[in-house]
Amino acid sequence: VCGVTVVHVTVAQGLLRGVAVTSRASGGTYYRFQGIAYAKPPVGELRFKVVPAPQDPDSWNGTKDALSEGASCPQSGKSQEDCLYLNVYSPQLPESTESSLKPVMVWIHGGGFIKGSGTTKGFGPDYLVDEGIVVVTINYRLGVIGFLSLEGTDVASNVGLKDQAAALRWVKQNIAKFGGDPDNVTIFGQSAGGASVNYQILSPLSAGLFTRAISESGSVFNPWSYMSDPRERAFRMGQALGYTGDDDQALVDFLRTLTADELIAAQGKALSQEEKNGGEEYPFVATAESSVSSGDVVFLPDEPIKMMQSGQFNKVPYIIGANSEEYRESATSLNNTPSSWTSLSKSFERYVPLDLGLKRGSEQSLQIAEKIRQFYFGGHNMSTSTVPQFCDMETDIMFVKGVYKTSTEFVAHSDVPLYNYQFCYDGRLGVSRVHGSNSTIYG
Repeated sequence: VCGVTVVHVTVAQGLLRGVAVTSRASGGTYYRFQGIAYAKPPVGELRFKVVPAPQDPDSWNGTKDALSEGASCPQSGKSQEDCLYLNVYSPQLPESTESSLKPVMVWIHGGGFIKGSGTTKGFGPDYLVDEGIVVVTINYRLGVIGFLSLEGTDVASNVGLKDQAAALRWVKQNIAKFGGDPDNVTIFGQSAGGASVNYQILSPLSAGLFTRAISESGSVFNPWSYMSDPRERAFRMGQALGYTGDDDQALVDFLRTLTADELIAAQGKALSQEEKNGGEEYPFVATAESSVSSGDVVFLPDEPIKMMQSGQFNKVPYIIGANSEEYRESATSLNNTPSSWTSLSKSFERYVPLDLGLKRGSEQSLQIAEKIRQFYFGGHNMSTSTVPQFCDMETDIMFVKGVYKTSTEFVAHSDVPLYNYQFCYDGRLGVSRVHGSNSTIYG
């Protein structure tokens, strides 16, 4: 590598080559290692599998470059199935085994469990590294490839979450070589990444792999983060792709004959019309595992609410919160289509939370819908003049309700600290500004 300072670190699998880079925030130096495999490529027969959870990466002879980020996991856009890579950014490399180790923060990206990656394009490490923190960012399998669940087949449920746990095991094993303290690891994430952090708190597979946790606008109780009908979703998608049988393993075998792009393009067909009417957008997400599939280890042995209420979770200090007016960017986009407001007002029952278990069209469901309308809109229909109220309602439904539920259950069944926050600052560098919006967007 010409013109840069090359550095080397030896991990369990072999010798890695990284580089020294300059922080964009402070101008100081830190050390960058990118595209490090933390598992074998989950391709071919390993699609949908974790065997074991997941397979350890192969060792190598000589020196392996860790100079560029690995490919994103399959999603719309440029991506590939060989994607289980992580990146490490360290303020210092240890000169000896006696060197003082730095705290570690592992970032789990968001994106509705259907998009995103550990790339620096959205979230760079510079500000945290400048504070003396070793930063790790990870990829994990997404969509149907990461969250297909068919019990009794060779599919391993929740493989996307198990990928995250595997990355944490790699960090536990290797991060000291980068100057990080394996006994001082904070996991943190935003949106689906925040919900993922909550899932890692629940999972017995992740016990002992982290010491603190931060969920930013994500909870296992958000309506978009858990599915109770994984088999139905799998078969709806299979039928859309041409599968006509009713055998679970045969469906899995059929899905393995298709390309990743074909699967990603069709995964939206997994949602029922009722689920779509209820506002669900993400077809394949986490689910409880009621049995052990072939060669599999259970990540989520029960429904999240049952696990939290029984105290079956990793009790570590926890920060969880959300942003003010979190839904405003989506709400503002509806201003350009007034007919959308009329349509939404006519189908207001869609805002009755699905986790209440009420049958759509029932008297009780309609009564709850009217109470919600009264609370947020004073009983009036939605329109372009009620964007703030609509934003408040959707923010509560999509984020705040789940964050509150996680918080109350955690506090009720744990004696470790939990901290809530609400982020309200409307900054000039917010994500909405990057996308050209002039509206007030918090976060």
